[in-house]
Amino acid sequence: MRPKAIWGFNGTERPGAVYLAAALAAHSQKGIPAFSIYGHDVQDADDTSIPADVEEKLLRFARAGLAVASMKGKSYLSVGGVSMGIAGSIVDHNFFESWLGMKVQAVDMTETAPPYRSKNL
Repeated sequence: MRPKAIWGFNGTERPGAVYLAAALAAHSQKGIPAFSIYGHDVQDADDTSIPADVEEKLLRFARAGLAVASMKGKSYLSVGGVSMGIAGSIVDHNFFESWLGMKVQAVDMTETAPPYRSKNL
């Protein structure tokens, strides 16, 4: 499932905000991710230019897609566990596998430490 970007044209003769809200609601009901794009300034219906704020949102969506594509098929290595009981540091395996297409491997920090050696014993 690929996330979609939906641009609700903010025009004088079109219901862009209504279209955008309806399209986002439909995607949400089906569980399909959608990225909302709506321009700040109202444009005339015959204006075919892309406003700077909309251009920035389109580029952000494209950059995010490229980042996900570059991570797909790679592995994420989680070293250590929950730090001081902070649940925010728990790795969500489902997110990495479903959304990013990455495998997740968890390693305890004791596995990475060299064995204890004492020269004075």
